Amino acid sequence: MTDTLLPRGESYADVYARFRWPIPTAYNIAVDVCDRHATDRSRVALVYEDDAGCVSEHTFAEFRARSNQFARALTTLGVARGDRVGIVLPQRPETAVAHLAAYKLGAVALPLSTLFGPDALEYRLRDAGAKVVVTDGENLERVLAVAKGLPALVGVVCVDRADADGVVEYAKAIDGVSDSLEPVATAAEDPALLIYTSGTTGPPKGALHAHRVLLGHLPSIEFYHEYFPKPGDRHWSPADWAWAGGLLDVLLPSWHYGVTVVAHRPKKFDAERAFEILARHRVRNTFLVPTMLKMMRSVGDPRGRWRLELRSMFTGGEAVGEEVIRWAREALGVTPHEGFGQTEVNLGLVPGAGGTQRLVRMLGQAKAKELVLLGLRLTSDEAAAIGLVTKTVENEAFSSEVREFAGRLARQAPIAIRLAKALLNRGGDTPIDAALEMEAMAFGLVASTDDIYEGIQAFMEKRAPKFKGT
Repeated sequence: MTDTLLPRGESYADVYARFRWPIPTAYNIAVDVCDRHATDRSRVALVYEDDAGCVSEHTFAEFRARSNQFARALTTLGVARGDRVGIVLPQRPETAVAHLAAYKLGAVALPLSTLFGPDALEYRLRDAGAKVVVTDGENLERVLAVAKGLPALVGVVCVDRADADGVVEYAKAIDGVSDSLEPVATAAEDPALLIYTSGTTGPPKGALHAHRVLLGHLPSIEFYHEYFPKPGDRHWSPADWAWAGGLLDVLLPSWHYGVTVVAHRPKKFDAERAFEILARHRVRNTFLVPTMLKMMRSVGDPRGRWRLELRSMFTGGEAVGEEVIRWAREALGVTPHEGFGQTEVNLGLVPGAGGTQRLVRMLGQAKAKELVLLGLRLTSDEAAAIGLVTKTVENEAFSSEVREFAGRLARQAPIAIRLAKALLNRGGDTPIDAALEMEAMAFGLVASTDDIYEGIQAFMEKRAPKFKGT
C-alpha cells in the first residue's frame, strides 16, 4: 500500500501540527498513478462494466503498455510537449489511456464532457488550441462537425471503429507499436491538465493545472475517505471523468495509491442500478452527489437487498442536508463527508458531514457571500445559489421563497429552465456541465449544454428580475 500523507492522530489539531506536504521537483502524473504500480503485472487498475453489463478487468501493466503505445501514436500525429489533447470520452479504459499518454508526452490533457453541444465543444477546443481530439463512435460526428473551425487541429482519433475520412482508429494506431517508452521528464510545476469553467460569469475559462494538482488533492482524499486507502478499498463514482470531481477526486487519486477503480457511468442515473454496482463490484469507497443520494433514499432496505461493503462516502456539488446524512448513516452504515471546491481550486475545503451549514454559520453572511461568489459553493438548501446569498443561512422565509419560485419555473418551463432551477439549489459557480450531467442523469432528460446557457440567461435576466444585480 502506498504511503499516505496524513499522519495518524488523536485530534485534528494533532494531525495538522504534524502534517507536511512534500512536493518533489520532478513529478509526472502518469508515472505516479500507473507505471510505478505496473511491476506487479497482476495488479488490477480498472474494473469496467459497459452499458450491456459486460465486465472486464485491466491491470496497471496493461495501462502502461497501452499508454506507451498511444503516446507513440500521438507523436506520429505531431503531438509534442505542451500541446493540448482533447478527450471527449465517457468512463472507459481508453479514456484513462488517453490521459496517461498525454501526461507521458508532457502534453496537456483537455477533458470535455460528452454532453457538450456543438457550440460548447467548439469553443473550448478552439480556445485551448487542441491539436488532437480523442473520441468514440457515439461522439465522433459531433467532433467532426466542429473540426473545420479548429485551426490548430491536426487529427481526430476514434477509439471505436470509424469509416470517416481522415479519422484515425485507435486500435489500428497502436497495432504493432512498441510498448516501450521513456516518459518526458516533467517538473511538478509543468502543465498537465486544462479544465474549463462553466461560463456562468462570462465565457468559459480554461483552468490550467500543473502535474502537482494531483498531489494537492491527496490530503483531502485521505480525510473524507477516513484515512484512505485501507486494505481492500475499491472506488466507484458515476461522476464524469471530464469533470474534476470524477477525474481528480476518484480516478487519479485512487491510482496514486494503487487502488482499483470501478468504471461504469449509465446515461441515466438509476438508484437501484447504483446499488447493484456497489454490491456486485464490492465497492468500499464512493463519490455520489446529493441528487443521487436523495434518489437512492427512495429505495427501501438497501442493506437487506444487496450485500454492500461501503466503508466511506464523499459527496459534493451541492449541499447534502442533514436528512440525507442521517439516512446514509442508518441505511448504508456510512457518513457522507462533504467536500467543496471549484474548477480552479478543487477540494479547497472539506468541512465534513453536515459541514455546509456549520461552516456558513461560522463564517457569517459577508464571508459566505464572498466565498460563494468565488465559487466555493458554501450555500446550503437554505440559501439561494448562483451568487445570490443576500441573507443569512438561518433565514427560513428566504429559503421558502426561493424554493417556491424555482418550483413554479420547473412546472411551466422547458428543460433549460428546469436545469437552471437545479443551479439555483447549488452553489455560486457550479459548472453548468456538471449540473447538467447530474440533473440529466437524475431525471432522464436530454439536452446540450448550449441550451443551458440560454436557460441561465433567461432565468437570471428575465425570469428573476427581483434578484437581478444582487
